[in-house]
Amino acid sequence: MSKHSEQFRRRKAWSASSDKWESDASIVIYAPNAGKARVQVVRESDYLSFRDVTVRRARTYDVLLPVPNACALSLTAEEKNALLHANGATNGDVRQAGSRDYYYTDRNDPILCSLVEKGLMEKSNRGWSEGMIYFFTTPAGKHCAHALMPEYSL
Repeated sequence: MSKHSEQFRRRKAWSASSDKWESDASIVIYAPNAGKARVQVVRESDYLSFRDVTVRRARTYDVLLPVPNACALSLTAEEKNALLHANGATNGDVRQAGSRDYYYTDRNDPILCSLVEKGLMEKSNRGWSEGMIYFFTTPAGKHCAHALMPEYSL
């Protein structure tokens, strides 16, 4: 095993196309194998069957995710969920990962405060309501959130 593969997990990209589409365009799908990529396309369509979809590997669109480190593995389920939510990956949708870097809640929220103590989030002094503030992910928190992301949507 190469040193590179030990440091990252790979989210495989697939290019999907169909002769039944009006244009020659293709879409990029993330899945562990071609069959699962094809199934995703068929499920999202009202008129395509399995044989209507062509899937080819699109390595240039692969996403490399860090392997979870000791800090990521030591977080409680609640801390992991809060950190992933702050990173934008809500409800297991990996396509949203990295779309944001904040969490808005009570300034004394125990879960967010524990992430602050661990250096993964930082408190701001901004908020809209009394006692509410934004918590922002630190660079270490962003790295940790990406390490906690599953390779594929649930």
